[in-house]
Amino acid sequence: MSGEPQGRNRGHLAALAGVGLLLLWGALNYLYFFHSNLALVHSEEFRLGVFSALFGPWTFSLQNSPPLEMLQALIVTGLVFGLGYVILRVLRLRLSWPGSMAAAYALGWGIAGFAFILLTMARLLYMPLAWLLWALLFAGGIYLVRKLQPVFESDDTPPQIEPLPPLPSSMGTRVFLVLAAIGVGLITLFTFWHAIFYPETYWDSLILYLGYARMTFLEGGFPFKAEAQVGIGLGANYPHLYSNYGAFASTMFADWSDMHQRLAAPLSGLFSCVFVYLTAAHLFRSHAVAAACTILFRSLPNGIAYTTYASDYAFAIFYTAAFIYFGTLYFLTRGRGALVAFTLMPAIGMNLNYLMGILWVPWLVVILADWLWRRGAGPGRFIWAGSSSVPLPSAWPSPYRGTCATGC
Repeated sequence: MSGEPQGRNRGHLAALAGVGLLLLWGALNYLYFFHSNLALVHSEEFRLGVFSALFGPWTFSLQNSPPLEMLQALIVTGLVFGLGYVILRVLRLRLSWPGSMAAAYALGWGIAGFAFILLTMARLLYMPLAWLLWALLFAGGIYLVRKLQPVFESDDTPPQIEPLPPLPSSMGTRVFLVLAAIGVGLITLFTFWHAIFYPETYWDSLILYLGYARMTFLEGGFPFKAEAQVGIGLGANYPHLYSNYGAFASTMFADWSDMHQRLAAPLSGLFSCVFVYLTAAHLFRSHAVAAACTILFRSLPNGIAYTTYASDYAFAIFYTAAFIYFGTLYFLTRGRGALVAFTLMPAIGMNLNYLMGILWVPWLVVILADWLWRRGAGPGRFIWAGSSSVPLPSAWPSPYRGTCATGC
């Protein structure tokens, strides 16, 4: 009987969330369609606004996506997934298969990127050392799987997160889920189409995210930039996790290619949607609310644009979604693996974009709340909760390098 009121409360919460999402969706549409300088609906040149592009010629060129470069990008992506799955085993995180894929990409991309930043800072970014570093990362991960097993599978480790709720039996809800899946799928398909089959035209990508990556690839280390101008000299002290990804991925094959970064952006957008869906599904125990959250997130114009550009903004969105997801896992399970993953997200983000440092504020709130919750669970429990600060030093290579290089 006790489960019935709890289920009723969850249903009310899900209904309120659904109404709130519909109101938010309507407000956003009103602002974009009636209070925007963009030709979203009608203009003299485009009678259907941005939707006119759907009725134009659909073209693609393999000159912008050579098959060999695509193969190289897929190989590096496979290594990222492989390392991520090893890290998931280290942390003993048992997730659903969509959650495992998204989490593996977040952890593998970030940990590999962090290791390669150190290699690039030492100006040792060369093909043999790049492959050797991958071997060391996998060997170290496999070693930690056994070494840390007692830590993450001790007797007092809380149970894993409860499974997702079953799919609803209501026909109307199922139709909504199908339509939401089609909408998310089509938008995501178009982001991949645009990112892979069209050349990069975003100015910041050309002068910084791709341009700086190519300079790093050619020099085998971070180049020195001293131009006092907004343009090609921009970003000397920026974090370069995303740019360095393109540099070390190209170094592995001794051949410069921007395909690594162009493929990574829409892929991060896809997994951001996975994180949004799973977070909402676990919190509200409703697939309908989760689908509404996901289609709302996926249809935001800026989110669509930045997952087609080769820039770090797509990954800033991705790691923010991952941060909220792992925070949700930790709050629901109090698991040590979820706590470490939760802490790694802002640490990785600090090497991606300095604005990601704001994530340390909610991280601290969660840690303090956890401490208050554990005060009655016996002395010394905050010690292992505070052990989540172990990944904190990984946040500082990029700020340290930026300060040394430019003094600010």
